[in-house]
Amino acid sequence: WRRTRSRPKRPLGTIVIPPNVKQHLILDTKEFLSSEQWYSDRGIPYRRGYLLYGEPGSGKTSFVYSMAGELGQNIYVVNLSSKGLTDDVLTELLSDTPSRCILLIEDVDAAFVQRTRGEGSVGNNVTFSGLLNAIDGVSAQEGRILCMTTNHPEKLDEALIRPGRIDVRVHFGNATQQQAEELFNKFYPHLDSDYISTLASRFASKIPHNRFSMAHLQGFLMVYKKRPEQALDHIDGWIVKQTERNGASSTTSTTTTTATVSTASTESAMVRDDSMTEDIDTVIQEPSSPKNSQY
Repeated sequence: WRRTRSRPKRPLGTIVIPPNVKQHLILDTKEFLSSEQWYSDRGIPYRRGYLLYGEPGSGKTSFVYSMAGELGQNIYVVNLSSKGLTDDVLTELLSDTPSRCILLIEDVDAAFVQRTRGEGSVGNNVTFSGLLNAIDGVSAQEGRILCMTTNHPEKLDEALIRPGRIDVRVHFGNATQQQAEELFNKFYPHLDSDYISTLASRFASKIPHNRFSMAHLQGFLMVYKKRPEQALDHIDGWIVKQTERNGASSTTSTTTTTATVSTASTESAMVRDDSMTEDIDTVIQEPSSPKNSQY
């Protein structure tokens, strides 16, 4: 493993997703972290898996980084397409992570080739069975949180995301009008709150429901980061241009952001926050030397 960077914790309040989704995920992870004895008493492997899926730019990876800050854990990023990554190396890497960390596999669908007659490969030399064994085989680390992100959940084999490997599935959709209003308010906290709230409401009313990603709206507002009135004046023209550019793709059916939980009820408890560090480390694998771990 190689540490790539440390970054300040990102407050959960800066992540604009539906409040019920945010609250559910944080409560679920904290309950998991405080329930080690519960798992042990019942002979259940002490691991928790989350699949965050949905449109590009909807906040999946950003939420993982914010969640890491909230939980006081570092992130270990696995690139399944990394050159030289094999079944043995992947298993050794994952078994060499701390017992308390977040293991992140981004865009798992991009590295995944659906199996044919039980076969299939991930990346260059990692087999499908090798990936499954690394995630929850006999040498898999306990106490860790696994997060997978994907834009195309339909491409994932059900064996990869079955309960026990993936316990919680959460859809991250394009921006709702409520999210657009919240984002606008967060861009201009230094101005009069009543005035900005009025502008934010007018701004949100112009945003087509579930048409644009949060990343798209953020990119637009970045142009007017000190000029909220101009942002409101120009949003109509921006929507027209984006719609023309996207063509038929801009009229896709709407979806609702929901959280679906595979039930494995644990005793309700909250983990203490006094162990949280100031920064969150991001760590990636170095397949050529998996034993030289660095946390």
